[in-house]
Amino acid sequence: MALIQASQDIFAGALVNIFDDGGFFRVRLADATASGYEAMGYVLEAALAGTPAVVYFKGSNTAVADMNAGAQYLTTEPGVAGLLAPKGSGRVLQRVGFASSSTRLHFQAGTPTTRA
Repeated sequence: MALIQASQDIFAGALVNIFDDGGFFRVRLADATASGYEAMGYVLEAALAGTPAVVYFKGSNTAVADMNAGAQYLTTEPGVAGLLAPKGSGRVLQRVGFASSSTRLHFQAGTPTTRA
């Protein structure tokens, strides 16, 4: 777990990415639309831009809803995991764990690969 300043508003249960912003660590929503935004952790509570977010790197994300059982992938909807891996050139393929119920994502960040 780490406290990292949010660079944008982050909703509870979101998958997040940590990045360097001029020498400062910041956190933003993970997103499969482009490389560099891979999921590195998740938050259980919402954080507003400019405030500290509590980022978790392992364990169960219990702030999610409507999960379907099985493997979960980072989607092109920022901060969200889903059953279907994104398709298309330039999209990031990253498994982010598995759901054991509709409200529990067991986070396991997979190695991201950018589709050609």
